Amino acid sequence: ICFKCGEEEFTEKMTTVCQEFRGEHFDVVTPVSACNACGWITLNYRQTDVMRKRIDLMRQSRLAAAGVNFVDSGSN
Repeated sequence: ICFKCGEEEFTEKMTTVCQEFRGEHFDVVTPVSACNACGWITLNYRQTDVMRKRIDLMRQSRLAAAGVNFVDSGSN
């Protein structure tokens, strides 16, 4: 249900979402659910996960450009 207009139908589309993460601002192109009536957008769990992964990649790219090296904590 749309919190802006109360309609119930949404369509998934790609859009740019501005996010702040640990003091950094990111404009992330990511899938969202848009209200068919008024255009209000929201993200479901899957869309939020996609956005988080894209922000992680953007942060890594920014840090690598600044000369910061990464250690993969997931490998053994």
